[in-house]
Amino acid sequence: MDEKELQNVVISNDTEWFTADDYLHIPSYATAMEEYGEADLPESIVYNNTPILDQWREGACSVFWITKAENEADYFDSKTQLDAMKIRKEAIAKGIIPNEGRDGRSMSGALKLFKDLGLIQGYYFCETADEVRLALSKKHLCYTGARHVRRHQTGVSHTLTPDLKADAGHLFALTGIDNEKYYHPNSWTDGWGDKGFFYTPFESQKWLYSIVAIIDKKNATPEVAVDSADSEKMVEMNIWNGKLPNESLIKLHAVLMVMRAFHNEFDDNKAIQKALELGVVSSVNWPLTKRRFLKMIFVAMNGRTSREELIPDLAIEQGIIKSKSGLDEPVKRYHASLMIARALRFSGKIE
Repeated sequence: MDEKELQNVVISNDTEWFTADDYLHIPSYATAMEEYGEADLPESIVYNNTPILDQWREGACSVFWITKAENEADYFDSKTQLDAMKIRKEAIAKGIIPNEGRDGRSMSGALKLFKDLGLIQGYYFCETADEVRLALSKKHLCYTGARHVRRHQTGVSHTLTPDLKADAGHLFALTGIDNEKYYHPNSWTDGWGDKGFFYTPFESQKWLYSIVAIIDKKNATPEVAVDSADSEKMVEMNIWNGKLPNESLIKLHAVLMVMRAFHNEFDDNKAIQKALELGVVSSVNWPLTKRRFLKMIFVAMNGRTSREELIPDLAIEQGIIKSKSGLDEPVKRYHASLMIARALRFSGKIE
């Protein structure tokens, strides 16, 4: 089985129940780096302050491992410890987990459950070790799983032991990272594995489901809530569709977003023509960077300028960007929606 086939096998098992509406549209690592600059992150971050859980014979690993992640996140603020079994049983009794609990064992199902119960603010994907490291540094504990894994051998070796012949999916938290591996507390007591833990080397990440970082209610900064609301407002105003928030913005969509926002032009052909006339864009052939997107916004707001070098500093003063980090890197769709929302707020067009 080649890498592409393996990826299809793994991904198909954790994404089939996810929908776009389940996600809090917040930046992942790439957008966060554009927004706030490079972080000085420690090489090793490990959370291990709360007891290893025990799901016993219940098919409830999804609820147990989001509970473990939440307990670690809450430890520093309130030391509140959630009871995974109680949460699961009450959710089944209320019909939140349908079919007597048999439909509540997916990653998406557990995440939606905890969001609906008001226990988490939201969640987002991490694709690389650097993204996981950034998430953990913000106390955004992570959650993943694997389908093709030998459980007994993993416990004995303390290391994820993948095997395509093994077809027994399991979900688990990701609460630590060092320079070579991820740390996973399991839900089979501290007598299993390495005092309840096992580890996934970075080179074995391809066997994992998606890694999801969880934003705890208590750890959700005001900026997260404001950014989320701003991005959603841009969707409501038809400036963008809210999809693929961490994908790079293509030039055509950049032009359309800017012209919709600042010139109320929703006809695509007219928007392109007007953008060319106003100097918002001179060509569709140059690479779209954060710097160039800022220029498009400023020209759309204020007209042509001969002092382009001043735009990033003005953008910071006006609250359109947080820093000048990543000015010459591709701009992400989510971040573009925030920049437009902040510019509209500065110009008095939205509250």
